[in-house]
Amino acid sequence: MPSIRCVAFTWNTANQNVPKEAPIQMASYIKSKRPHLVIVNLQETVRTWGGEFVSERIAKRLDYNIYTEDKNGNRRKEKLSYLPLMQDQMGVITKCSKKNFVNDVSGYTHLAIYVRSDLCQIKGSIGARNGYKLDRVSKKHRINIIAKGVVRDGSLFKKRATRNKGGLYACLEVFGHPLVVVGAHLDSNHEDNRLREVNELCRAAENEASKYIQKHRTKFRSWDDNNQRIPSLIFMGDLNERLVPTPMSSLKNTLNNRNGLPDSFFINNYDPISRNEVPHFRDQGVTFESTEYMTYEERFDEKDEKKGKGRSGEVMFKPKRNGKPDAGALDNIGFRDDERRFNSLDIQVHELLTVKGDKISDHRGVTRDFEFSINH
Repeated sequence: MPSIRCVAFTWNTANQNVPKEAPIQMASYIKSKRPHLVIVNLQETVRTWGGEFVSERIAKRLDYNIYTEDKNGNRRKEKLSYLPLMQDQMGVITKCSKKNFVNDVSGYTHLAIYVRSDLCQIKGSIGARNGYKLDRVSKKHRINIIAKGVVRDGSLFKKRATRNKGGLYACLEVFGHPLVVVGAHLDSNHEDNRLREVNELCRAAENEASKYIQKHRTKFRSWDDNNQRIPSLIFMGDLNERLVPTPMSSLKNTLNNRNGLPDSFFINNYDPISRNEVPHFRDQGVTFESTEYMTYEERFDEKDEKKGKGRSGEVMFKPKRNGKPDAGALDNIGFRDDERRFNSLDIQVHELLTVKGDKISDHRGVTRDFEFSINH
């Protein structure tokens, strides 16, 4: 096995009680890829039917059968399912203010990682409500969680966390190679806050991973003690980087009078993420591919027009965001690939709809299909 196949999925569910159509749609897509590892990061998400997160509802629909032959030519059926390597969440208040700061959470930022059943064995008990625990995997395969944690953004109220933005991380041992996964919901208004959140998340994850590696040095056969950072990292989530207007008036006119221009035109020309123009990701060595469609676009409606805020149907340009349009490929999945282990196969944007064809969330979901090399 020179590499493992992976699918990562990120989606801001806008605190909706997601109907069954979305897990069915995403399970069908992920299942078609036959991955060894599935990573799901959700923002503004809530427990849905049966107290389950969307990730759980997807995972239980991924089962499929394979058929093998023994040395005598006898055909044997084996059922493959996806077991929880890690599932964790942090409670958030979506619209955070001093008034509701101490209130109960209104949703979660959530990170879950599932591994195909032929690659692991679970020992110990599993508690769905309190998060899954995988005590160990078989020595033969070795895909394991070595550390995990949460980083909150505490900038709004100085010494106290906002309970709004930040993210979760998991550090994996994948066949003797370290792999860090970060799932985040970054600040929507201020770039300096996003910079701090990205740096703190990466720093916390890498510190935990480095401690484990130094303690269990013989497990990591490719590790170089001169490494200044973990060479393989996945950063995913609602990154809140909107289209960059240059010049402002030109982009505003073009967005509102498209004349047949596709989303890809705006992403290729104005998306700072895929153009490697975001300082905090560039400094962390994380790069992104461009998506074919925008994942978020907020427009004025008739009520806004009556209030004099703007014309119905036009894209919002908000002063608190330095006049940037409320549109872009806000949701994406990027890699730090210092050892060239990632082989990106595909990136897709998914419009998730109800059975009546209505949007479930104001965000679209994003998947990235890739291989992770376990050679050398």
